[in-house]
Amino acid sequence: MKITYVIQKSRRRSISVSVMTDNRVLVKAPYGTTERTVQEFLLSKKDWITKHLEKQNREEEKAESLGLLSADEIKQIKKQAQKIIPQRVEYWAYKIGVTYGRIAIRLQSSRWGSLK
Repeated sequence: MKITYVIQKSRRRSISVSVMTDNRVLVKAPYGTTERTVQEFLLSKKDWITKHLEKQNREEEKAESLGLLSADEIKQIKKQAQKIIPQRVEYWAYKIGVTYGRIAIRLQSSRWGSLK
């Protein structure tokens, strides 16, 4: 498999590699690092890179197979959530003896704070 990579040089001390969402590989390297050194590093990390590219492709295929929701479908789901979730939160808050603040239902574009 041919790997497309981008080199980003900076004042760092070590070389790192990460897989980007567009299936490119980002290599961060110190100034003065040669192309050959980068290629050798990529070869040493080939298994890791391949594993993460395959994982990303599987996740994209899964997302595509689920299909996208229309704006009307999203509105309906949000309305249902605004009815059901506050009731459930109130029930469980009373049951365990805690209070809660405001409940907001949003269409998030990222999973901030997530470990995934």
